[in-house]
Amino acid sequence: MANRIQRSDQRSPMRRTMVRYGEYLYEHTDLSKKPEDKDYGWKRVSLLGEEDKQNMVIMDHNGWEPVPADRHPELAGRKATAGQQIVLGGLMLCEIDKQDAEYAEQEMKDRAVMQVANQARKLKIENQIGARMSFKHSASSATEQYGDLE
Repeated sequence: MANRIQRSDQRSPMRRTMVRYGEYLYEHTDLSKKPEDKDYGWKRVSLLGEEDKQNMVIMDHNGWEPVPADRHPELAGRKATAGQQIVLGGLMLCEIDKQDAEYAEQEMKDRAVMQVANQARKLKIENQIGARMSFKHSASSATEQYGDLE
């Protein structure tokens, strides 16, 4: 039997920690406390320890609002008050009206479909142009057509 190379775990310790952290947030959020007309999302408030105001302005403009900390003490701690926000690992738990969330999701899907269609059209055009180009020209005929390039 050939020697087998022992493969290390493909997830680095940092990656395993992040997965566990994400799983913790998902498993320990009591969604029964979420209003029926709202959707939740974790939105970035800081990146590499720096506050990301631009992203928060965009999220605010799109209708995302912070979830009150007292609604989810399992995430915010037992001493959470109504004025506090739930921020964990640079992410803030936010909510948006379901109708707005569905509209935004459909808009993102439409944009993705358009991007794929545009790329397909672009590739088709490039292939058609490439098919029309002929590489039968010799160096002498190119010189006759375009002149000496030196």
